[in-house]
Amino acid sequence: MLLRRFFGETEFNNYDVFPSKIPYKNSVFCYPKMPGKSGKRDVKKTSSGDKNRMFFKLTQVKRIMKHTTYMRVSKDAQVAMSSALAYIILELLDGGKIMAHDDGNKKKISPRHLSNAINADGELSSLLKDYVIQSGGCRGFRLPEVTRKN
Repeated sequence: MLLRRFFGETEFNNYDVFPSKIPYKNSVFCYPKMPGKSGKRDVKKTSSGDKNRMFFKLTQVKRIMKHTTYMRVSKDAQVAMSSALAYIILELLDGGKIMAHDDGNKKKISPRHLSNAINADGELSSLLKDYVIQSGGCRGFRLPEVTRKN
């Protein structure tokens, strides 16, 4: 239907749509040129935020980094910081989900579950040792494994 509109009703009636059945392959009817861009197209440029489906907007990460360090921030630093934050949050949510499931609550992750997940994971515990989660309960104190004997 579109080809009929493009070439006109009278010129197109005698030919099929498929190029193999057209008598003259070099004719206009073989491969009609559509209006607009033609030829090879450039590779579609993607922004750095689209590469990994960033959880955080890179402009917000840049603003926070600039205001805390008072330095210029490169695009690679923004992407790295955004990826690191996304990884930490996914680890925290995964641990909280496991703690909530062990507690018998399958639909809701509470601050207590997040606090227990931080305490259970050694890396998160060392990273977030100075922070207190509101309504997360108290953090259990563990004695060092090896103690000096006097």
